[in-house]
Order: sequence, then C-alpha cells, then structure tokens
Amino acid sequence: MIIDNGVKTTEASAKDKRPFLSVISARYSPHQDADPLKPREPAIIKHFTAYKNQDHGAWLRGGDVWLDSCRFADNGIGLTLASGGTFPYDDGSKQEIKNSLFVGESGNVGTEMMDNRIWGPGGLDHSGRTLPIGQNFPIRGIQFYDGPINIQNCTFRKFAALEGRHTSALAFRLNNAWQSCPHNNVTSIAFEDVPITSRVFFGEPGPWFNQLDMDGDKTSVFHDVDGSVSEYPGSYLTKADNWLVRHPDCIDVPDWRGAVCSGRYAQVGHNGTAPGVPGPSPVRGARLEGDRLLCSFSFILFTFPPHPVGFLKRHSENILYAECLQRAIALRSPMWMRVRPRHLLMVSTVGK
Repeated sequence: MIIDNGVKTTEASAKDKRPFLSVISARYSPHQDADPLKPREPAIIKHFTAYKNQDHGAWLRGGDVWLDSCRFADNGIGLTLASGGTFPYDDGSKQEIKNSLFVGESGNVGTEMMDNRIWGPGGLDHSGRTLPIGQNFPIRGIQFYDGPINIQNCTFRKFAALEGRHTSALAFRLNNAWQSCPHNNVTSIAFEDVPITSRVFFGEPGPWFNQLDMDGDKTSVFHDVDGSVSEYPGSYLTKADNWLVRHPDCIDVPDWRGAVCSGRYAQVGHNGTAPGVPGPSPVRGARLEGDRLLCSFSFILFTFPPHPVGFLKRHSENILYAECLQRAIALRSPMWMRVRPRHLLMVSTVGK
C-alpha cells in the first residue's frame, strides 16, 4: 500500500503541459469535507495486512493517516510513516499506528529454487529461508521518517540481526536527507523473540546505508515515552554521534549504534532564501518548547552566483541566527544550531 503524490486535475495548457490525471507531487491531507480550510479529520485504516513484500508493506505520506489493528509480516520494510506535520505540509497533523503486529521472519520460510538468489540464513536459528531483497538487506519493522509519528501498543516478533545483516524492529529511513521530528513517540511496545540488540538500529556506513552522512542520517531521534524500548522512561534514543542532541549523561548502546539521552527536545525549521532570490519567505516560524532548542536551517536556493557564500552567511546570521538566539535566551536554554552543510555548518551554544 502506498499513499503519496497526487494527480493533476486540470487539462494540459501552455503554462503546464502535463496531461490531465498525470502524477504530480502532492500530499494527502484529510480534512472535513475534503476542504483544507476546515478542521483536520484523520483517515483511519483498520485491519490492513501486508505480507511477503520484497520492499515495503506500506508507505504512508501525508497528514493525519492513522492505522489500527494491522499486521505486517515477512516484508523488507514493514511500514514507513512519513508524516507531513513537521515542516509542515499540514500544520498540526501526525501519523500513528496502534494495536498492531509486526513479524520480521515468520515460520513460512518459502521454497528454495535453483535460481533463487535471495535464499539465505534467517531467524534466531539461522535456518534457510527466502529473503525480501538480498542476504544483507537490513530488514526492519517500522521506519521513522519526518514526523510527528506515534507508535502505540504494538508488538514486534522475530526480528533478529545476523552477521552482516542489520535486522531491527525500529529504524530510520535509509539515506535520509530530512531531519527527524523529536516528537516521534513510542509507547507500550512489546518484543517477542527479539534480542535486545535488535530492537533498534541507527545504521552504519556500508551496504544499503552508504556513507550515512546525510542530514537525516545525522539527526535521527525518537522519544521512548514509557521506556518500553530502552527501559529508561522518558528518554530520547538517538544516533551515537548526533552531537546536536547528545550530552555527557547519555548512555551509549553500541549494538544499536545509538545512545539513550535524557532531556526535552524541540525542532525549529527554517526554509529561507537570501533577499532578492526567488523562493519561499525568508523565515517560517515553528512552535518551541522544552529546555533544549534545535535549530535546523535549510537554505533553498533557486539561483546561485552572484550570491556568494559570504553573503548567505551574513544573511543567515542576521536573520536566522538572531531569531534562534533570541528565543534561546527567552527560554534560558542551550541552543544547538545547524545549517545544511552544502551551504554552511554552524554549531553554537548559549549557557543558562
């Protein structure tokens, strides 16, 4: 199942030559009477089953899409929740799944064929079985992407990593260019036949993960509300080298390539351009809360020189840096700042 993109509802014209009903970039944002000016109203999917898919069991992009009592088994990736509430495409929206079951490798091992290139060891006993894509593909139950996302009262069964294959119940989208919302929450999670080492995996450079150096790869984080994943209630789980979130009291979990951290976190996103450059407005505000402020800046440029890097730096410092600094001072909080590295990387702190 895929929910993403949209269709063009107008005929081709000189201005837009794409034909009627062609696929276009869009976001599914359910509202009352399909009217975006009316209150949001979630689209609820119940009793959905995804079984034996080589890639995704389901990919959901958009606003309030909520799943309940669903089942995912023997998929390469059970479910990717790609909420549009973070940036935001549909302000205030979220995606969630609850009361659902995820099975990494069921008892149905398939049949080995003469030309079967995806047969290999699997499961806790390393017995032979058909595999989704390849012997080293990192099977995962749920992928976090964007946010906010809520995972509640879900059971993960039979996810077990092997040498050279990083299977995990929870993970982040591979090769992720977009920052993760720190309000991606998990609550009341149960694990059955899942070693604690396979509950989460944040990735490492290598096959399928590539260099693991994109913006989203570096800033992956989610909130373990009741401690059912990490056994530390209220903690945030993050990539081991996410220096925007880490502090001296974080606990490293080498098998996850991650760390368990305390605190409260929030995200501030700005899509900006230099004055005179066509594009979005220079600053788009965001709600702030908590005692730690994460400012992630993305400059979207539609033209290049004659706008030199120095000019962009002055613009970012004068507009974006100043705004984040003022808010950090108002909150009496540490401030962590990041600008997408192809333009500028800046990390600054303000003491309490």
